[in-house]
Amino acid sequence: MNQEEKKNENKEPEVKDNVEDFGIKVLSAEEQKKIMLQISQEESFNLKNIEQREDDAVFIEDEPEKALAKLLALNQLNFQERQAYAKHLAELIILIGNEAQQQLTQIINQLINDSDEMKKILIHQLDLLFDQIDVSKIKQHILPALMQLIKYHNFDIQSDVQKQLSRVIQKLSKEEIKDLILNDLVLMIHDESNEENKMIALQFFGSYAQIADQQSLESFISTEIINAGEDISVRVRKESIQQLPSIAKSVRPEFFVSKILPYYLQYIYHQIILIENLKISHHGIYAKPVQKQL
Repeated sequence: MNQEEKKNENKEPEVKDNVEDFGIKVLSAEEQKKIMLQISQEESFNLKNIEQREDDAVFIEDEPEKALAKLLALNQLNFQERQAYAKHLAELIILIGNEAQQQLTQIINQLINDSDEMKKILIHQLDLLFDQIDVSKIKQHILPALMQLIKYHNFDIQSDVQKQLSRVIQKLSKEEIKDLILNDLVLMIHDESNEENKMIALQFFGSYAQIADQQSLESFISTEIINAGEDISVRVRKESIQQLPSIAKSVRPEFFVSKILPYYLQYIYHQIILIENLKISHHGIYAKPVQKQL
């Protein structure tokens, strides 16, 4: 290695004072000001969001007495508080214990009289509570609430309630089902002013068919479902057909052949006739609509 090379080797690396030499863009004072303003605005927005979340946050009372007092005065709370307590209703009732269970009807009724959203939350919470309290409490507090809600003018709510009633009947005697549920459902299936009441009743009868004794199934439930197949409402007739499998698998073979099968075949035949008449209408063929009888 010659002296020149040694000299270069021992030479300190040159420090670049200008950041542009590194390919870094130098921001002007105006550009720096804009960036700082943007950061400030973003931080301010985030801070406002945090403050808003803190304002909206609901802290549920962890002392049983205070929590129960809140539940008994739900209708006096703001929306966020009512919603928070409603979403934890089942948990709170169990944690508070017998004192809350004894006043469950009062608590439930406040949510029944609230918005549809609160009603849906309540139904879900009652479902969670169902397996946590004894049958006497179910009959005393939960069942009356469900029977009130199943008549409410919201099909989604009615459907959810019907599913819960299908669970409730598994814990009741035949006489209890008749006295506490069936009488109201019979009125609903014959409600000529409300087709959705009829549909909900049909859904319930389909569920009830799975646990009903054969006499009730063949003399009562099947009759109601088959008769609904003659309803003026297309929706009710379709619901009737949809419930047929529920009763078909539980009745005696001779009953199926004599009652269920003819009804189903008649329905299929009417659908075929409808399709044929629609085809005639679509193609513009002058022809008398098919009016054959099965």
